[in-house]
Amino acid sequence: MVVALSREGLIRGRYRLVERLGHNVHRQTWLAGDERTAEQVVLKALAFDNEMQWQQLKLAEREAATLQSLTHPCIPRLVESFWLELPEGHYFCLVQSYIPGQSLAAMLRAGRRWSPGEVLNIARQVLEILDYLHSQSPPVVHRDIKPSNIILSDDGRLFLIDFGAVQAQSLPDQTVTVVGTFGYMAPEQFYGKTSPASDLYSLGMLLLCILTGTEATEIPRRGLQVELPSTSLVEQPMRAWFACMLAPEHQDRFDSAREALESLGKAETAKMPEVLNVRN
Repeated sequence: MVVALSREGLIRGRYRLVERLGHNVHRQTWLAGDERTAEQVVLKALAFDNEMQWQQLKLAEREAATLQSLTHPCIPRLVESFWLELPEGHYFCLVQSYIPGQSLAAMLRAGRRWSPGEVLNIARQVLEILDYLHSQSPPVVHRDIKPSNIILSDDGRLFLIDFGAVQAQSLPDQTVTVVGTFGYMAPEQFYGKTSPASDLYSLGMLLLCILTGTEATEIPRRGLQVELPSTSLVEQPMRAWFACMLAPEHQDRFDSAREALESLGKAETAKMPEVLNVRN
């Protein structure tokens, strides 16, 4: 059992812990004040002990390296990462900018529902972020798109957070550790495979969940195929757009976030619904 970090004193002579935002067996996440800049930050601390798997440290170090390489207004900024040695244990710490706002998951739990137009706006904003990530060399695949990782900031912008599962896709069929969240994971992720199309699948599930108010694990499936609800909320041509995002085989999804974004615009205007036909 990991001992919670103490709020007494400063960490690294700079960070004062304010509120614990979350924790699990090995990781704790804090809202902290940066005494040097007078800004609020998020401090993640991964405890290093005999029970910790090296893969967890590898993912944390990869998250820090990835955030350091990214510059996007809707992705948290890495402040620094460092090792912290305390009497109660050793920690790998990652500090990033704090995004004031609420996650879509918290809003869902509070009973928030979104109109189709609002869902389309969410789709556009997240696809713009994914287009940036997937255009990196090599492409950066988030691998854990879900409501709790999308923050609606106080100024109305959407932010993508928690890059703890991120993977730089250097090889087309690279085998990696199974990472993601059940219900939102693309089928290929269960086999340790990932690609930019995996993020598109997860976003499709997220959008379907907030549109229908249904948990991802409760959305019916026939085998690997998601069954789209027979409702006015998912009508043509949007129905075909969702089907392409949620195709079980990654090669049958949109080729990129940019293509999905452009097809979304065409689906909204319904000028060219034929481009949304699911690939054979």
